[in-house]
Amino acid sequence: MKPGERGAYWGYAGSVSEVVAYEGPAEAAVEAWLATIYHRISLVHPANTEMGYGYGAREPGGAFNGINSGPGGDAAWTPEAVAWPYPGQTGVATSWPGLENPDPLRLYPGTTGPLGYTITLTFAEAPKSLTLTEWNLTGSDASRAEVMTFSPGNDDRLSDTVSLIPYQPLAFLTTFSVRLAGTVDYGQGARPYERTWSFTTGPGELEVGSQWSYRLWLTGDNMRFELKGLRVRDGLRVFVGGLEVRDLTVASRTGLSFRLPPGLDGTRDDLLFVASDGLTAGNDLPDGVDPETGGSPFVAVAVRILGAGPEVSGLAYGTGGPVLVPETALAALGAVPFRIEALDRTHWTLGVAAGCVTEETPVACVAGRTLVMRVAPRTIGDQGYVPLEFVEALVRSTCAFPDIAVHWAKDNVERLAGMGIVSGMGDGSFRPDAKLTRAAFVKMLVKANSLELAPGDAGAFADTASHWVASQGFLGPALAAGIVRAEDYPNGLFQPDRDITREEIAVMVVRAMGREDEAATRQLTLVGGTAVIGGVRFRDAGLWTRAGHVVVAMEQEIVLGYLEADGTKTFRPANLATRAEAATMVCRMLAQLGQ
Repeated sequence: MKPGERGAYWGYAGSVSEVVAYEGPAEAAVEAWLATIYHRISLVHPANTEMGYGYGAREPGGAFNGINSGPGGDAAWTPEAVAWPYPGQTGVATSWPGLENPDPLRLYPGTTGPLGYTITLTFAEAPKSLTLTEWNLTGSDASRAEVMTFSPGNDDRLSDTVSLIPYQPLAFLTTFSVRLAGTVDYGQGARPYERTWSFTTGPGELEVGSQWSYRLWLTGDNMRFELKGLRVRDGLRVFVGGLEVRDLTVASRTGLSFRLPPGLDGTRDDLLFVASDGLTAGNDLPDGVDPETGGSPFVAVAVRILGAGPEVSGLAYGTGGPVLVPETALAALGAVPFRIEALDRTHWTLGVAAGCVTEETPVACVAGRTLVMRVAPRTIGDQGYVPLEFVEALVRSTCAFPDIAVHWAKDNVERLAGMGIVSGMGDGSFRPDAKLTRAAFVKMLVKANSLELAPGDAGAFADTASHWVASQGFLGPALAAGIVRAEDYPNGLFQPDRDITREEIAVMVVRAMGREDEAATRQLTLVGGTAVIGGVRFRDAGLWTRAGHVVVAMEQEIVLGYLEADGTKTFRPANLATRAEAATMVCRMLAQLGQ
């Protein structure tokens, strides 16, 4: 069945483009397509707004990937041309192997990979003519890369695309500027075009040519390699038999050495080079004794996932080495598997999170991000095992913030995050044990009480006029509602960036609940600096400067105190409150208010 016939069968009436690759992992196929000229075009073509992916089994352990794409009928706007790598893109591969069928290098006989990453500019409408007359590719150090050019003028496979392919891999972690210029004719006569943009390359830890090979020397458990057609750089990771090697040293761009993982002798094991972006290149080491039958590098251990929950039996190698846990551990956490036998791949869903692992491959995907693990998933006997790193990453991805996955305040923080009362830090974390400023807590209370903002209202404080807590409108409503009172702060200074204490929080929360009058009249009986509240003796009550507010906060179960070794409790009023503690107190306040 032809691509157009497949599209018609599924009710698609437009023209259809198709790309196919005989790669196991779908992401490897997509990366391979996007690195080329011809297979890239249908994926980035500005007129193609509909796309579908599929896979099929070729033979046991083999699969093919396919994407069909075509124009949709409801696109509101289509750009004239699409550049790839796209403007501003980061982490761009420094190279590609130079493998594509049809072969673009037929125009430059004798050229072999690894080459620099392909650059294209694809026009939406099918031009009557398209030329490339000026071009340059310049690094941030002002060096100009030597490139091969491709356009309809010299490549009969192109009609709507012009392209550059550098002869050599691009410099890593470098910003490159591209300029392409020429003429385009849509039937109304040729007119000039010019496109300039920039992109930044990734670490370039692994650059693979169209054909690569190696020589190796094995002395004991030490291996030394000389590579041909494959270039490496520090940051590369190497796996033998699915286990990460030890003492890896990259001696040069084409030479490296390492020690074998414990329990392996380097014979008849898979060799895999893995870059941090998930790019891989692999081969088999020479034939010899199969370590699976001659003994295993694994020993049984017990682990706790993320330090919580029941212990599960697992497998580990070496002291402090990589750990595999049975798939039943994931199932016990509520994860649901979907197995694709043709790809040796299992997709796991846990709540709204998803991730996938491929057997014998240490590269996984969790929540749309590449994860390079220290050990590959595998089947031992009839039981499937997955790396503990994958399990932990999947569990963390179910949380609003990865660093609260097993924190005692997780539920409270996530509730407030869902209500828009709290937000994370710039790096996506929440930092639950970090201290909280006065300004940040005022913002939480104003949001929790749905108070109307008053941008620019700094009250009578002399140090808040230019602070965000006033300019964004949070201080004004807190003052109007009596949550913050000027008389509590000497010298007319609120000091908004000062870390807030537990007692200050108790006072503000009680006021936010409308219990200020009750707190102001509450009396506390002290005996030797202690007081009994709700049948519990607090031995630091003599240190409470706003005792009435603290008592009301305790009676409302906003604060609970710390249990001491002698059975008494302390409130620790001067302790600086953490972000987790503040979130918990706000949650308790909302519960008391029936929210």
